[in-house]
Amino acid sequence: MLKNNSTAVTTLAQLKALSTQKVAFCHLDWRNFLFITAMGDDQTLVCLTSGELVQINQPLKKVISELARKWGITDFTTKVLYLKYPRIPQSLVAGNHRLIPSAGAGAPERVYYLEQYLRSFQTWGKAEGVLLDFYCPQTKTELKLVLDVAENRFKKIRDVALKIAQAQKVRFKWLGNFFGFRSFKHSHVWEQRQEANHCFFYRWLVEAIISYNRETLGEPRREEVERFAKRLMSKLFQIN
Repeated sequence: MLKNNSTAVTTLAQLKALSTQKVAFCHLDWRNFLFITAMGDDQTLVCLTSGELVQINQPLKKVISELARKWGITDFTTKVLYLKYPRIPQSLVAGNHRLIPSAGAGAPERVYYLEQYLRSFQTWGKAEGVLLDFYCPQTKTELKLVLDVAENRFKKIRDVALKIAQAQKVRFKWLGNFFGFRSFKHSHVWEQRQEANHCFFYRWLVEAIISYNRETLGEPRREEVERFAKRLMSKLFQIN
């Protein structure tokens, strides 16, 4: 359990060394955790907004996929949004909510943090490292975490996630106007726009494949194309 008013700086290794509650499952959403990170190949460490540390007996990849399922974030739509940024690790983005990796795959101190609770970040010490200052206003929990990652890389990943979020909002606003949604501040309206976005991408994908096949391979079977598109669109966001 972290102290809610703690201002001491801690490292990821120190957090991992603490005694933590081990569970088979932990309900996670946009509001109840600061970050998650791998604990070996088969466990995930979660820092909750309450200040508690919980170790889930599931690999990070599975925990991320479950979050993507809850939040309606698919692999295909994420890849489309990141086409301009092929070398940037992908974040889970849903408008104002962003779960961002601190570094790329293979980095020893990669965490996925909720950007809404990141108060600030800065270079730490003479060595290459970043100090993350987390704060949850609802629980008054504070955490200053040092990661052994390059600040320039950290900032670039975060900046791209913010650009993706803005592009997503612009597209959702257009879709909202098209489908008659006036706002997406409330969760149910956001979900409606997510569904509208999914339907738009699905129809676009089907028609693009059919048009390409007509010009190159002959008349396609729409049923087969629709099955392929549904399978592609239903694949959840995954990390390496």
